[in-house]
Amino acid sequence: MQPRCRQAGQPGSRASHKPRRTVAGGVGARAAHPAMGAAKLHEWVASPAVVTCVALGPRSHQVLASGGEDKRANVWRLRPGDPGAQNVWSLGGNSSPISCLCFDDAENTLVSGAQGGSVRLYDLTEGRCARALNGHRNEVLCCHTHPFGDFLASGGADEAVRVWDARKKSCIQTYKGHGGEVDSLKFSPDGRWIASASRRDGLVRLWDLTAGKLLRSFAANEKSGTCRATKLEFSPFEFVLAAACSDRRARL
Repeated sequence: MQPRCRQAGQPGSRASHKPRRTVAGGVGARAAHPAMGAAKLHEWVASPAVVTCVALGPRSHQVLASGGEDKRANVWRLRPGDPGAQNVWSLGGNSSPISCLCFDDAENTLVSGAQGGSVRLYDLTEGRCARALNGHRNEVLCCHTHPFGDFLASGGADEAVRVWDARKKSCIQTYKGHGGEVDSLKFSPDGRWIASASRRDGLVRLWDLTAGKLLRSFAANEKSGTCRATKLEFSPFEFVLAAACSDRRARL
């Protein structure tokens, strides 16, 4: 897959409602490990409804998105020394609550997945909905942007992993094989693979994007059939995959 140019489309809107639900978190080394003295650095009211998902900008770590039952993706700027946050955009267009969010690597695009099955891409330089992608039959539970170009992946309650070409506004690959909803997925650092996990079948699957097929699958814990991987994360520097598991353990 080659990098593509991003296109903008339908406009969004700036924030006007009064938020009433709270987002709290720590950004920086002090919040990274309990032994170092974790500290809450930011806390603010983010929505008039329940907030169900957040995403932190991977480049600056100073921009955050929140979403939930108000069906809006709110984008916030975090300022050092300020315990609150500045609302930059309040992006609408979803007809159902938002269930997952992610930024692209440059923090120019925000992706949202909704309970109704839609995936939306927002241009954060102009506050516009650049693309609306439809294909999932049920709730979208996870999403991730490709490290190069205008591609993204989404996983949902329909047990499918879908790869999208955002410029063409189309699904270019669909991977099926999980025996339940896809709870987490990540592109590998080189963009060649997707790892996906399902709590229902307990398997982590690795998909080859070039060949368009399953590369391998493995259990979160080979010794326990009841252990489930709930979240996945690739190392940005090497081919190491981390998994958060239902047996209260993290595995590499």
